[in-house]
Amino acid sequence: MELFLRSQDIDMWTVITNGNHVPTTIDGTTKVESITPEASWSKEDKEKILLNSKGRLYLSCALSIEQSERVDEYDTIGL
Repeated sequence: MELFLRSQDIDMWTVITNGNHVPTTIDGTTKVESITPEASWSKEDKEKILLNSKGRLYLSCALSIEQSERVDEYDTIGL
């Protein structure tokens, strides 16, 4: 699976292993980090978000119907 995902995009495996990219912004005065609104995403942010979606799609397509139904019940990966 790693080889397949890397063949689609070299950074896709990083998204799978490190988690989804979430665009954030740090306020200049308060130094508080917050999620960047979608309307303010840069081209780079959009490309990374697309990797999130593609990675999930490819992993989903590799599952059997039974496995896919089990995974669809969850929002995050847990043990």
